[in-house]
Amino acid sequence: MELTVVVAFTSLVVSIISSIYGFTQNKKLQEFEHRTREDTKEDLVKLDTALKSIITKSSYRNDMKNLGFDAEKKIISDFLLSPTWLAIEYLINQNGDKTVLYVELLIILNRQDGITIGFAAHNAEKELSRISKQYHDELLNLKNNIYALLPEISGDSVERLSKTAVNAVKDRITYSDDYVKDAFRYLKEKKGVEDPNIDLFLAVLDNNEDLLKQAIDSGGNLSQDDRDLMRKYEKLLKDYKFVRMQKPSA
Repeated sequence: MELTVVVAFTSLVVSIISSIYGFTQNKKLQEFEHRTREDTKEDLVKLDTALKSIITKSSYRNDMKNLGFDAEKKIISDFLLSPTWLAIEYLINQNGDKTVLYVELLIILNRQDGITIGFAAHNAEKELSRISKQYHDELLNLKNNIYALLPEISGDSVERLSKTAVNAVKDRITYSDDYVKDAFRYLKEKKGVEDPNIDLFLAVLDNNEDLLKQAIDSGGNLSQDDRDLMRKYEKLLKDYKFVRMQKPSA
């Protein structure tokens, strides 16, 4: 009789513990899903805000040089490297849809002419609005499982994300590749400078995908050009003997 009571009591305890564990795990899952949904919404709002900002700035043609688009370009670069963009591309491909959003965002990243950038932002904003409305529920739900779906996403989409980062960095190299590589390697290896922006340039020039991902994850700015970094570390570079070479005009 005592053994029966013990077994029953043990079963009850195990049942209670299992229920508590199940409830806790379910709550954690709900919290995670809520957080990822909020992150997705935030990504879309940030991109929409950046596009609206570009459209507004591009209307002030006389003050274009003073206004600049660096902050907006950084948001766009981050978006194109985010799981949210992966999810959008996946849904677009799965539904046989077509979008000019990617092309318009690349124009913004790679062009300097304010009027051209403004038109691209206008087109991108309209397309983003369409996609957000058409795929709203699917996008919020898919975001939770996007990494599990990576094998199903076309290799072209994943490769394109990497190319976006590479092209953004290459577009901001104004001096010769060798000059930039030697100067930034000197700062990193000889002066001990730890800067994800320097790592971005070295990753692209050395074709190092692991370093590229690490630099982006660490906050590397795809909108910063080599001259800005040279000025930032001018004092550390002054004792380094090299010949400054301007990149040949295209």
